[in-house]
Amino acid sequence: MAKALITFPEPVSEALLTLERDNVDASALLSKGADWLSLTRISDTQYLASIPVKGNFAPNLTFSVLYTRHGQYSFQNAGISVAIPKIDVTVRTDKMRYQPGDIVNVTVATTVQGKPVSAHVTAGVVDEMIYALQPEIAPTIEQFFNHPRRNNVRTSSSLSFISYDQALSGMPGTPGRANYSARSVKVLERARRENVDTAAWEPTLTTNAQGVTTFSFRMPDSLTRWRLTARAQNDAGLVGETKQYITSDKPVYLKWSGPRLFRRGDKPTLGVFIFNQQATHQQVEFYANYAGNELHQNVTLRQGANYVALPTTPLENGIWKGEIRQNGKTLDALSINVQLVDENWSEATNAAIALSEGENPLYLPPTASHISLRFTNTPRALYQSILDNLLDEPYGGVLNTASRLLPLGVAWPQLQKGDAQDVAGLRGAIQNNRLRLIQMAGPGARFTWWGEDGEGDAFITAYAYYADWYASQALGLTLPDDHWSRMLELYSQQADSMPLLQRALVLTFADDMHLPVLTLAQGVEASFAQDINIDEMNIPATDSLVMAEPSSALGDAVARVLIYQLLQQHGHQLDAHEQLMLQKSQTLIDTSEQPFAQAALLRKATTNGEQIQTLLRRIAPNQPGLERALSLVWLSGALKNSAPVSGPVVQSANWRKQTDLDGTPYWQWQGAGVPDSVTVSGVDDAADALVTLTLPQGEPAPGNKVAKVEIRHQLLRLVPEDEELTFHLEPVNDGNVTSDALYLDRVTLTATGDAPLAWGEAQVPLPPGADIESTTWGIKIRQRHQAEDEAVSLTKENHESGVLHYMIPVKSLQGERTFSHLVRFSQKGTFTLPPIRYQQTYAPQNVVYEAGGVKNLQVR
Repeated sequence: MAKALITFPEPVSEALLTLERDNVDASALLSKGADWLSLTRISDTQYLASIPVKGNFAPNLTFSVLYTRHGQYSFQNAGISVAIPKIDVTVRTDKMRYQPGDIVNVTVATTVQGKPVSAHVTAGVVDEMIYALQPEIAPTIEQFFNHPRRNNVRTSSSLSFISYDQALSGMPGTPGRANYSARSVKVLERARRENVDTAAWEPTLTTNAQGVTTFSFRMPDSLTRWRLTARAQNDAGLVGETKQYITSDKPVYLKWSGPRLFRRGDKPTLGVFIFNQQATHQQVEFYANYAGNELHQNVTLRQGANYVALPTTPLENGIWKGEIRQNGKTLDALSINVQLVDENWSEATNAAIALSEGENPLYLPPTASHISLRFTNTPRALYQSILDNLLDEPYGGVLNTASRLLPLGVAWPQLQKGDAQDVAGLRGAIQNNRLRLIQMAGPGARFTWWGEDGEGDAFITAYAYYADWYASQALGLTLPDDHWSRMLELYSQQADSMPLLQRALVLTFADDMHLPVLTLAQGVEASFAQDINIDEMNIPATDSLVMAEPSSALGDAVARVLIYQLLQQHGHQLDAHEQLMLQKSQTLIDTSEQPFAQAALLRKATTNGEQIQTLLRRIAPNQPGLERALSLVWLSGALKNSAPVSGPVVQSANWRKQTDLDGTPYWQWQGAGVPDSVTVSGVDDAADALVTLTLPQGEPAPGNKVAKVEIRHQLLRLVPEDEELTFHLEPVNDGNVTSDALYLDRVTLTATGDAPLAWGEAQVPLPPGADIESTTWGIKIRQRHQAEDEAVSLTKENHESGVLHYMIPVKSLQGERTFSHLVRFSQKGTFTLPPIRYQQTYAPQNVVYEAGGVKNLQVR
């Protein structure tokens, strides 16, 4: 029974009494009452209302009193809050502390008011450090379903009474303190050898009539505290949740202290940390094995981290193994795959081979590194191989990001039929690349090359929109039609100055997106030349036809093919001259070295799997990402009606099986040197395979053009001054740096030709363990012997992190430009560094190297 004392400011004999929420649920007059309440008159100005509480009052209802006097009215509201029974969820584990690899048995029990009840339960086990980095903002399940409802009944003058803010709990009580973790918690040393943030996910558990269910999972090889969250709901609509914590821990464990990737000739000072989680000192034996050298050492462990230096040995590709023993028992063991790359620049490439049952010889170059093997005996396998290479591309410009996103979105209908965990990873890749793309959009949702300031580029903008269109469909997002039409607005402004190939591609994108393009396509068709020069010099497959040579005869031929395909789709009949030009264009494309151009011929053609497979084999990792991505889109028929099949298996030692993001298996070589052979099983006939390897590219190959650029490099140490965050610079001339100092890496590029160089990139080597500082905020540089007020703030330059290097995108180079980046060196030792390399991104044969060749750098 709910009771309300009504007090009027003056004697009142009549008033309107109502129960309200989404509507007026009940009403009565003060003078007459009603069956839903009883009224007791206390005085002329006071009444006591007794309201029997019913089930439909939950979670709350508003009791309102209104009266009129002298042509005016007054009202007052009071809430009736009804307690809703909740499901009490209990989570029990067989113990509270586990070691990696242990099986965790979890029992979930559900009760209501002490009585067992059957309920549907969703349970998850997540690394608690996720919530240290990003506090959870979701309300509890009780708050979500049973929060106080607002009163939606309005009068002509009433205000909007909002009684629930989803950012705060709607339950009684004072607001809780801010949910954040201190930095000391975030930087705790917790070894994670498996990249797993979710140890278990059970979305469809159901407790039995006794209110009990169980599940089990293997504890990942990550030392951390895990949060078990169980949320329950039964058929009556009651809900509840609980949290429980367990810990994965080891009393003693090993942690590798340095990088795992080095160049040949590097001499790092390596070591490991042994963490002792116990309060007392421990006597242990430390064993290590690497490159044929064994180490046995007795170590006294203090509580916390204990550093053990490793002996200096020549580096080689292979596994470093470490083990800690105590009284003959292994406390922890660790394996690290140490990899070497050439001391000079390298480039990834493919080699197609045929493998038969048993042992197969491999004739690989002795300087090869990063060797992997995958079977490509189906078009689907080849398609996924190229897709995986695109996903592994290092840089994040607009074209790079869109080239990763586009084939993922196109292939999503087929890829989502795979394993649930693989599908979740692919969906995450789509979301992350789409978010990266959105972040680079400029004013008016237009795109430049690398998200830099400036007017948007019509082709780059259209390509980004095209990738986003497929990604939005894959994610189930619906965007208004006028959003997509923005790409054609920019195209209309810049079309007259665009090459025909880029214009044709933009209209092809727009047609796939169901935008009106027929009139625009007729405008491109009218701009074609009356004849084609089929004797033009061929363009290498490593050069981008779209970005480097769009106005070439081959570029115009591809544009003509695409436009004629588009016009024919819309009912246009080619006349005799158009058919002749189309035939000449096809002939020029057939004789070219560009797989992208040949994929354009198959875009709307009826082809068999063998044609697609032949063309897919010609697409290599060293070809431009934009062309590879569009080729995959046009050849996506390779995935239709093509179910995954079980392929051959590598049986040789030192070939480690791994899986790509989409779950496709491949084998990575982890032995010393270069493999001489590989043994496979499960092969009926010869199986097609693709070996991906990295080869050194230290000097321009014969026939390469040398870019007209001079490169100067200077490394400067930042020496602190008295004023906070103010430094002066000292040049490093002897090649010696320290791990506790901050340095300025200064690269100066000078174009020696008259014409500006477009779409360039400078690749600057870094030793293992070195990193570019992510910010320059607050740092000021003062020239020595100058007044204090002449300190200049350091400007942050754009860059992209790569493997043992960073890359500076240079959209246009004319005259001299200087780029400065802050760098720290964390790994001690002596390291070899290749010369800085500048090349045109979409014509990588146009390359120049810093004078002086390979250099040495010593970090102390």
